[in-house]
Amino acid sequence: MRHTVEPPTPGPPSASSAHHRRISGFGARLLVASALVASTAGTTRAEDERRPAEGTNEGDRLPDTGGHLPVDPAVPAADDLVPPATPSVMPRGPVDWVPDLSLELGLSLGSSPWRGLGRVRTGVVRADASDLGHPFFFAVGAFAELSGLGPAVIGVQAETMSLLWGLSAGVGAGIDLDGELAVHVTAGWSLFTLELQHRRVGERHESHVFAKLRLPIGAIGWLVGR
Repeated sequence: MRHTVEPPTPGPPSASSAHHRRISGFGARLLVASALVASTAGTTRAEDERRPAEGTNEGDRLPDTGGHLPVDPAVPAADDLVPPATPSVMPRGPVDWVPDLSLELGLSLGSSPWRGLGRVRTGVVRADASDLGHPFFFAVGAFAELSGLGPAVIGVQAETMSLLWGLSAGVGAGIDLDGELAVHVTAGWSLFTLELQHRRVGERHESHVFAKLRLPIGAIGWLVGR
């Protein structure tokens, strides 16, 4: 008697098998979607690199500067904005010859009685402004003098003065109305000077020291005009 073995009849699928099949199908779809996204992104990037940006021309794109900022020649550089250093040397000025007038008033020292002195000089003054801060003056001219020592004297006088130090010095010589020689030397500071004068009065030779106030009108006028 033969026995026939019949194949097992498949039963209904279990819940776990259906769950595994759903997960496998979802994973496959996810992999396919990822591949499509990656392919689309690569294609778009390649097209962007091959063509200029939308709305711009080839000439509008900035040149490749190698990582350095471009320099606009119309904009001054930082070094150009720094003011130049002030020169330490004063500018040179002119050398002028101008008319001169000088007045001197003095009083003798150490003599009894005291003697007065008055002198007017007219001529020219050389104003050397090579250094504008410290001009130098040289004056020369003819003078007329009255004093208590004797007759009036007419002669010539030369004088120098430095505005920087305020020092002055001068020499003069003349002939009085009696034909006698009279000489003098002066030295001083600012408007004040001392003068040593030697002259012959009658049969005597006399020397006197005068304290004087001087007014160099020519030099003062030049300074005011500057």
